Amino acid sequence: MTALRVITSEGAPATLEEATVQSFADSLRGRLLQRGDDGYDEARKLFNGMIDRRPALIAQCHGAADIAAAVRFAREHNLIVSIKGGGHSVTGNAVCYGGLMIDPSRMKSIRVDPAQQTVRAEPGVLGGELDRETQAFGLSTPVGSVSSTGISGLTLGGGQSWLASKHGLAIDNLLSVDIVTADGTLRTASATRHEDLFWGVRGAGHNFGVVTSFEYQLHPVGPVLGGMVIHPLSQAVEALRFYRDFTASQPDALQTWAGLLTLPDGNQVLAIVPCYLGSLAEGERADSPATAVRKPGRGHGRSTTLRHDAADLRPRLSAGTAQLLEIGAGRPPHRRAHRSERRTRAKGALAAHPHSLYRDARSLSPRRQNGYGLLPP
Repeated sequence: MTALRVITSEGAPATLEEATVQSFADSLRGRLLQRGDDGYDEARKLFNGMIDRRPALIAQCHGAADIAAAVRFAREHNLIVSIKGGGHSVTGNAVCYGGLMIDPSRMKSIRVDPAQQTVRAEPGVLGGELDRETQAFGLSTPVGSVSSTGISGLTLGGGQSWLASKHGLAIDNLLSVDIVTADGTLRTASATRHEDLFWGVRGAGHNFGVVTSFEYQLHPVGPVLGGMVIHPLSQAVEALRFYRDFTASQPDALQTWAGLLTLPDGNQVLAIVPCYLGSLAEGERADSPATAVRKPGRGHGRSTTLRHDAADLRPRLSAGTAQLLEIGAGRPPHRRAHRSERRTRAKGALAAHPHSLYRDARSLSPRRQNGYGLLPP
């Protein structure tokens, strides 16, 4: 029988007999993957393409029982462990080298209680998926600013979002968790049960166990007014000073972020992104200083006033401005398109990227963009 080479939690090499691995696989409802198996490379892939680590085993869990079995197996054999939820994991910590990767990304149950305004979701759920279900009842909770981010890592790390100014972080809205602790036991932690454990998972760190479900407080949210105002890099200092002064006194219903973006054709710009929770009329008044046209430049150096939806905005944009919203198209920064080519591609920019403006909470978490690095005030 062929032994499987693994890495222990101390970083030392070790081996597992094939029969031991097969027994573990048989105990799971999901699949246990090794290098060479179909789906192995896809399972270890992260949003950050620079991460290329190969776990010895990947346990694709289909429920809390699978997660508990994986934790017990790792404990028994002293394996290094990582946990992959949504797979955003910019640092790559979700994928270990030579150990056991616990993968609950297929656990996507979402249960909304509109009467109590709560939702319980499993660890494989993405922010956009949670928004979709809660928005059926006009509700939402702070679960990030990018729809492809998993709720697990985001919540356990604190959880900034477009709703934070008014409703706090994800951990401020976390009511309870079901969690498998290091001894392989499934526990429920809340403000009244295992209080120290609940305190620990609410932002103090990720190593207290593997959460199998999250319960959040929901809030009435929607419609939402927001979008992106873009300034040329030459105006960045002036625009950031404005951003500093504007955010110092903005209302709680308004969240405004700023960041430097590199567009697909290599142009660098400053983006100011407001999001207002409340009536659209009030949002227009609150956002007006941030969304007004400020010293429009030429071509890529043009900012624009944002409207309620892309249909309102589309006819007001010049080709050069529309191209500014074509972020994330995958064009390498060093490839600069000819002006006429840019204008041709720009005509469909808003249709291709309707998330650049949004009006309801399903789009509270815009898809990840190339060079996207927004900074909260």
